[in-house]
Amino acid sequence: MNPLIPAALVVLFEGLSFGAVLPVLTGYSAELGGGPAIAGLLFAMLTAPKVILNPLWGKLSDKQGRKPTLMILGLGTLSGSLLWAFAPTLGHFIFGALVWLVISRAVAGIFAAQAALTFAVAADVTRPEKRAVAMGMLGAAFGTAFVFGPALGGITAKHFSSSSVGFLCAGFQTLSFLTITVFLRETLQKDHHVTRTRLSLRQIAVHRYVPVLLLATLLTTIGYAVLIPTFQPLTKERFNFDFAQTGYALSVLGMVGIVVQGGLIRPTLKLLGERATAVFGTICLAGGLFLVGFDMGLPGMWAGIIGIGLGTGFMMPAILGLLSMQVSDVEQGSVHGLNQSVTSMGRAIGFALSGVVFAAAGATVTYTAGAIIAAAAVLPILIVAAHHHSDDKNESLPVTIVDPD
Repeated sequence: MNPLIPAALVVLFEGLSFGAVLPVLTGYSAELGGGPAIAGLLFAMLTAPKVILNPLWGKLSDKQGRKPTLMILGLGTLSGSLLWAFAPTLGHFIFGALVWLVISRAVAGIFAAQAALTFAVAADVTRPEKRAVAMGMLGAAFGTAFVFGPALGGITAKHFSSSSVGFLCAGFQTLSFLTITVFLRETLQKDHHVTRTRLSLRQIAVHRYVPVLLLATLLTTIGYAVLIPTFQPLTKERFNFDFAQTGYALSVLGMVGIVVQGGLIRPTLKLLGERATAVFGTICLAGGLFLVGFDMGLPGMWAGIIGIGLGTGFMMPAILGLLSMQVSDVEQGSVHGLNQSVTSMGRAIGFALSGVVFAAAGATVTYTAGAIIAAAAVLPILIVAAHHHSDDKNESLPVTIVDPD
């Protein structure tokens, strides 16, 4: 079996568990005594541990292999979901339920590095010029998860309870673990194990234009992250949405992502190239955030959601493709772990600050700030574009292809 298939399934199941909590976490926090600012911190707890740990998980996979590392991560995220589900019960005995909710998000954050390693799997089995398309396939799997995850989470919370969403996520993560165990073969070539152990993150970070692309990742992630902890209170305040309706609204992001990353990304990359596609996506993201922030009724909100979906759908695989082309095959796991670390840093910053700013200044200020930060990512992308053609004439990367079964 082509390893991209089980890798995409892992992204799908983990994405479903991630998406299911999005419309519920802010409300669940409120049920346990928290508010929008606390919800922002809870989202940050989910991502902050990745800043340090994702590069280490990437290096571990470069040394020990993708499959065993993914199995460890799967068990860890499953534990985090069970802690979410049992937070009210555990709170009766010690610490309080809100503390256990924080712990559950921290545990999930420690082990949630599957995306970085599935990108490494894709890099293991595809040529550099095809990697953006492979990243788009994984992105389409996440987009599919984003269609159903928020809706399923919202429906579960509405008809059962917020804590029961943890059991829903645990079910998805059990399927992810079984997929890794049964269907995913090891894609890391044995003769690369020794070479990979000699690489340091510092060596990768100064290679070519990796730091510039990581800056673009950081800025766009901070901008996008303002949506996650604030969308539920925004839709409740403006449109009186319940959990299920908020979940349906977030699912539109996933629908747009499927259209882009499952179909439009390939011809767009062929027509425009990675750099122009990344710039186009960044502009769409910033414009969508502006539209959501200003209260223009439901049409304005839907237009903004579509813009954000288009932006992330085009931008993320394009930047990942650019990043993958900057390093050799033996560095793929580490560089994608580093990228996920920067992504996690951006999410932690965006989640924490957006909750505070939303509580203090409202939606318009929060989303305008996010749009400006995201738009600033155009500059580092253009810097890479300005130097690309001369580099292509003088340098080439070693390519190792693992033929899929």
